Amino acid sequence: MGFLRVTDSGLVDLPLPNLCSRSLPTDIYMGTAVSVVGDVLSWNGSTWELTAQLGGGGADTFGVLSGSAPNDLYVIGPMESNHFGGTTWKAFNLTYGDLTTGAVSAWARPWGPKWAANGGDVYQFAEGIWQDRGRLPGSGNAGFAHIGSDGTDVFVTGEWGSFTPPLSIWIYRYSP
Repeated sequence: MGFLRVTDSGLVDLPLPNLCSRSLPTDIYMGTAVSVVGDVLSWNGSTWELTAQLGGGGADTFGVLSGSAPNDLYVIGPMESNHFGGTTWKAFNLTYGDLTTGAVSAWARPWGPKWAANGGDVYQFAEGIWQDRGRLPGSGNAGFAHIGSDGTDVFVTGEWGSFTPPLSIWIYRYSP
């Protein structure tokens, strides 16, 4: 098992550190990889190194990496969300009403604004802080939401209810 790296002479196999016997990386972005259990690997220019271990396993599962630069990365899990600000990974929480909760999705790219969603609201990073831009559709908890942007419009998709099939599936468009 390993990563493949594209070079002028073709693909080169790069072995993974021993940590990957616990869980293989599920996403790679800007020289960082994350496994489903929160093992963070960083590319040092010649090899992959284990640089952090987020969460405690169990229900802490981590998904997509997002970020605007190698020193501004987000990784989101259903029980825990984290932000890398260049030196360490720290809990990433959003506040709405009287509640503080982790994000369920984040979208940050070098070419556009940063967006995040929790179970109830959509947030934009503007003027140095996360600003609440409004409720997601429906009342109460909007369920699992995933946010993304094309640089102009912001789209959030999700579902209400934890049933199979869900009570409803929705797509929400926000145009700043």
